[in-house]
Amino acid sequence: MGVLGLPAVVGITLLFGLMRKELALILLFSALGTQDVLKVMSVTQIFTFTVFVTFYIPCLGTLAALGRELNWRNSALICLLTFVIAVVLSVIVRFVFPVL
Repeated sequence: MGVLGLPAVVGITLLFGLMRKELALILLFSALGTQDVLKVMSVTQIFTFTVFVTFYIPCLGTLAALGRELNWRNSALICLLTFVIAVVLSVIVRFVFPVL
């Protein structure tokens, strides 16, 4: 559990989510070892995870396209900005909707 209040095993799904974003949600079942995520995570944690995955670092294909179209410096700034937005929005979700 960190600032987002998510189980540590969820971090693995975020790493693989860099390949393809939709894989992060699918891999959540495998990482938690169950199809019933509500037995392992609260609704607030699931919502926090979903918001974070939606806004965090773009997938590798998007990063490559950004790097080629803009430049690698701007691509890195975009990644940093989207990561910060993802963390801020997820923390807001975690603390504003703690009893979902």
